[in-house]
Amino acid sequence: MIPQLKAKGIDFAEGLTESESRMIEEIYDIKFPESLRKFYSLGVPVSDRFPLWNDFSDANIEKIKERIVAPIKWVLIYVEKDGYWLTGWGKRPESAEKVIEQFWEIALQAPKLIPIYSHRYMPQLDGVDDPPVISTVGQDTIYYGSNLEEYLQNEFLKEKPFSLSNCIYIPFWSDIIRRHQIW
Repeated sequence: MIPQLKAKGIDFAEGLTESESRMIEEIYDIKFPESLRKFYSLGVPVSDRFPLWNDFSDANIEKIKERIVAPIKWVLIYVEKDGYWLTGWGKRPESAEKVIEQFWEIALQAPKLIPIYSHRYMPQLDGVDDPPVISTVGQDTIYYGSNLEEYLQNEFLKEKPFSLSNCIYIPFWSDIIRRHQIW
């Protein structure tokens, strides 16, 4: 797939070694799903809006750490300003302070999202080697592929539509998707 992506104008650096992948996972407290680990071993996209996993500068590390926590912060904006609250989160507390506290308790139990491209993320799900990719900006959250290959085809190659029925449940995130989509 990398040759097709290169043909679409995406630049790649050398792939990550196993030790580099482990170092990245340690730095960011994440675990790459197997499909993503394999993809990055073949080459690391370095074009516009991809996380620069092979740049270990302090500034880049901080930037990627912010991208990892950004989806939760985006949802929090809706929780605070618009009263956004899912029934699965229990009764919404009365005080603004308690709302934020309870939201963080719930959100911190959600699977971590690993940035793939722009605001596209792959969840870190135990026992799932090739999880779906979602696009998320707060409550505007949708599936963008049932796995990494479908995502890359959908986003960059425009060759293969995907079926939402193939997308597995992602705790927290699928609940947001379901509230705003019929699938």
